Amino acid sequence: MTDLLHDGLTWMRGQLQQFAARTVTYARGAQTAAVTATLGRTAFRLGDPLGGSRLERSDRDYLIGSDQLTGFSGGPQRGDRITDTDGTYEVLPVEGEPPARPSDNYGVTWRCHTKRVS
Repeated sequence: MTDLLHDGLTWMRGQLQQFAARTVTYARGAQTAAVTATLGRTAFRLGDPLGGSRLERSDRDYLIGSDQLTGFSGGPQRGDRITDTDGTYEVLPVEGEPPARPSDNYGVTWRCHTKRVS
């Protein structure tokens, strides 16, 4: 039987790549690859020690198809860099979150949390 959710996510990823994405350079050390990424942002409401709350967010999230990162073992990692038209962003964790995580239950897309470094 066909898994309609997986097929739908794969279709959606293709639509995002075609109509709502841009080409960026993904790098780990000297290894680089041109990948197609969709931009996003993640905001987290976190408690603070004084009983209030604060909002922390990544500068920018990059949603990248897992099939585009096959040459980077283990998927996106802290310290990897993404160069975009407006600067370079480093894959870094947002408090309480890993630096990157699957954006869906099937691993079709990675969500990379980044901070601008240049």
